[in-house]
This record gives sequence, structure tokens and C-alpha cells, in this order.
Amino acid sequence: MKIIGKRNQRFRLAIGNPENRRSNVWRIVAYKSDVYVSCGGTAPAKFSFHKSGICRDAFTGEFGVPPGMQDRVITRWRRAETPPPNTGKACSVLEIAFPTDFLSEKLEVPSKETYWLDPAPPGQSKCIEMSFSSDTPDVVEALLQPTQRTALAAFSLENQTWFYVTSHIIAFRGQEMRMPAAGNRKFDFLIALEDASRSGRSIRILVMSSPRDGDKMIAWEYGASKCEPGAVHAVDGTLTSQKIFHSTWQ
Repeated sequence: MKIIGKRNQRFRLAIGNPENRRSNVWRIVAYKSDVYVSCGGTAPAKFSFHKSGICRDAFTGEFGVPPGMQDRVITRWRRAETPPPNTGKACSVLEIAFPTDFLSEKLEVPSKETYWLDPAPPGQSKCIEMSFSSDTPDVVEALLQPTQRTALAAFSLENQTWFYVTSHIIAFRGQEMRMPAAGNRKFDFLIALEDASRSGRSIRILVMSSPRDGDKMIAWEYGASKCEPGAVHAVDGTLTSQKIFHSTWQ
């Protein structure tokens, strides 16, 4: 586990190989007792988890307020309380699944230092989970030792609590989906096991849940490609504009 002190409160991680099949690069930054999580590429999304308990999924300040929205916030909810120390419990706020069969090729090699995680076996997903806890890293490592979870990083926060990043594998292959063209995007997004266009699935799609107070945000990151609106592809379902997602296309 990497212990991240109060002077350099940053951690970058990704799934896969920097020169081959991989996920987006995710950045985690802590400031005092607040934590900010964002993904790489051109996606303008940022999750923020505040000392007050308020959590937000919002467009970044650089992106601004999208047309038709009153502010940059997409989802706002209140997380559960951080459990007291020595209870062996934590407050999970974000879990991201990366289905191995939907990793992307032909992405730029990141120039900054990044912690690389091996993907799950084919047909499964590597998950990254982020949690607040009052327990110290030695206690958390001992608690995780008999489980299938691995502690990756621990942020020491100003309010004497900790923010942990862990990983585990789940038996989730992923879903094949299609996103119809919308707005100024004249093409569909296609999330499919077969890369018929040989694009390398170079578009990264982040699909998210809609958490209520006390819940954690759950997200699934996929590689996708462009396809013509009239092209026929067999998929599990259609991802409409009512489903919250971010994408890394320009």
C-alpha cells in the first residue's frame, strides 16, 4: 500500500498496459479533508467527496455549465457517516468496474507517473473501490489480508481520517450496449465484444448509477467505437440519454 502524505496528495492509476490494452487513467487528489477523483482522456467529469458528507458528480470548472443545466452538478448525494476507529468498517463512496473484454487499444501512452494494475482474467472485471475510514493503514491491511481485496493507496486527511483505494475482481463480463446519436454527435457509440471496425475501442465510456443518500456511486468503464446510426449490431440493450454517462470522444 502506498501511503500518501499531506504534502503530495496525488495518486494516478489505470488498468492494463500503457502501450497496449488499457483503461483511462484515474487521478485522485486530496485537499485537507476533501477528495477529488477524475478520469483521463477528454472526459470533463469529476467526483468530489467532501468533509461535510456531500458527494458530487459534476462537470469540471474548465468545461463549464452545459447548455440546459443550471450548474455543473449532475448528481449530488450525502454519503454515510465514517465509522469510528477499531470497528473494522469503512464508508465506501465510489466503486468502478473495468471489464477486461472491453479495454481499449490505440490510446496515447501516459507521460506522467501512473500506478498500473493487471486486468482481471477474460470474462471478468477488475474493480477499484474508494472508502473513508477511521482505521490506520496497518489495521486496514490486517483486515484485508484474509480477503480477496488489495490495498493500493491510503491518503492521510486533515480531520484524522483516511481515504483508501483498494482493488478486487468480480465475475462480471460487461454488457454490450449502443448509445444512439444525440446533440452534435451524429454517430452512435457501440460497446461490443467484437471490435468489428478494428478501432481498438479507443473511445472510453463511463456509465454511472444514481446513488441516493447513504449509497456509494457505482460506475462501469467501457471501451467503445463509433458506428453509423443505421448499422445493424446485436447488443444487450440501448443506453439512452436518461442514463448518466461520460465519454472521451472529441
